[in-house]
Amino acid sequence: MPQSNNLAQQLTAELWKEVFCDEDEFLWLYFNEVYSPNEVMLITNYATPQVIAHIGFPSYLFKYGNKWLKAGYLSGVATQVNARGKGYAERLLRATHVTLWQRGASLAFLIPQESWLYNYYSKKGDYFTVAKARTIRIANPNFSLNTPQLFQNDLVWRNNNKQMPQLFIPYKLWQVAYKSALLVNGGAILMPNNSVLFTEKSEKVPSQWVAQLPEYSNHFPEGILSEAYPFGMLRLINIPKVMDLYAKLHPTLTWKFSLLDKHIPFNSGNYLVKHGTLKFHKSMPREPQYTPCSLGLKLFPEANLFFDKVLAPIPEPQE
Repeated sequence: MPQSNNLAQQLTAELWKEVFCDEDEFLWLYFNEVYSPNEVMLITNYATPQVIAHIGFPSYLFKYGNKWLKAGYLSGVATQVNARGKGYAERLLRATHVTLWQRGASLAFLIPQESWLYNYYSKKGDYFTVAKARTIRIANPNFSLNTPQLFQNDLVWRNNNKQMPQLFIPYKLWQVAYKSALLVNGGAILMPNNSVLFTEKSEKVPSQWVAQLPEYSNHFPEGILSEAYPFGMLRLINIPKVMDLYAKLHPTLTWKFSLLDKHIPFNSGNYLVKHGTLKFHKSMPREPQYTPCSLGLKLFPEANLFFDKVLAPIPEPQE
């Protein structure tokens, strides 16, 4: 377990250990190189002392059109087993969304680790599914050395990837993801298209490794390839900002609608997109045409993003 002079951080690490059963080496990596006390929401009982529920939201960037949008990655969403069913997670979701809005974020994203959670986050948090992936099991990976050039190769691939909005992985977090792969006896594979796959040792077949690919990828090493599966959700945080950019990207579009956001009331109101501009009147419509979830599906109807290198476990292919 990571040792810290910060009581909340130490208690949070204990909750992670209880809920996710992570190894101490991974906890040390996360809480020393990713964790920030300014990017967490906690429900804490200091009398015990215990952290009852937790959400982390480290900062990332998404490229949409020619603009960079701030985003928060909701990770480590956890509630103590004996405290579940009391609405703690939903309260933290609401508080996190408002905080992200206040800090200038436009988007939030997360990667549910169980299939039923996709429906939960859609209903409770207004998230919509945008990312898909496939898993490949590899017998003899040809690992590449971790050098700055390896990161640059991956960056070139991302810049050439036209899927929008596009997640940007900064060098520091890229390195953390690489170190995480090493902790599970994995490594990095450089592909012909310059993308870099991080692998981890297979739990089902210990003599092999698994890696994750975008659903749309045509470049992959020889191995057993799974069917595509959902692997990530998006949430609109600052809807006027997103719609203003959307209007600029669609100058011939005329679109009028109302929206109600139960978590972020600053987004609720009437929107008019016309001639590449946005007019927004804040209100609380009684019969809104959209929620943040349904609007997101309208804005990105064919989104197929790829959320890799964000410290999420790789699902193994089915036999």
